[in-house]
Amino acid sequence: MADTIVSFLTDKLTRLLVEEVQLVAGVHDKVTSLRSELSLPARLKPCFLYLGMYPEDYKIPAKQLIQLWISEGLLIQETSGSPSTPEQEYIAEDYLDELVDRSLVQVVNRTSDGGVKTCRIHDLLRDLCISESRDDNFFDVCGEINFQTLGSRGRDEEVRGVLI
Repeated sequence: MADTIVSFLTDKLTRLLVEEVQLVAGVHDKVTSLRSELSLPARLKPCFLYLGMYPEDYKIPAKQLIQLWISEGLLIQETSGSPSTPEQEYIAEDYLDELVDRSLVQVVNRTSDGGVKTCRIHDLLRDLCISESRDDNFFDVCGEINFQTLGSRGRDEEVRGVLI
């Protein structure tokens, strides 16, 4: 009797583990597929990656995001004005609208004139941002401050930002 119960539980546990492995493999395949299909223009990629710095399910104020993009120098200089001109804000708004149109950013609230007021990024896309940012040395997310790990990068492997 005990052998039958142990055998039943072992079979059940084995099936559950196989299902979990298949589920994880499926998610990994989807992320890998998404990564290869994600062909953003060079001007949009840093702005998209920057979204990975926000916490999961965080409602991102669009005006704040745009100002951060400008202050971080993420916009391709298409203007000849000063570092923070109204033209740059329009360009950043266009970048955000393009990311929304590509379904990479979800609009949470809109302004009265139809612009983006708050937005968020899907959890899987945030994970992709973090992974790509780590690969590109754009930024890294750390659970704890580990100065040995951060200091071990070579001079040509400097990270643009660190999120703790």
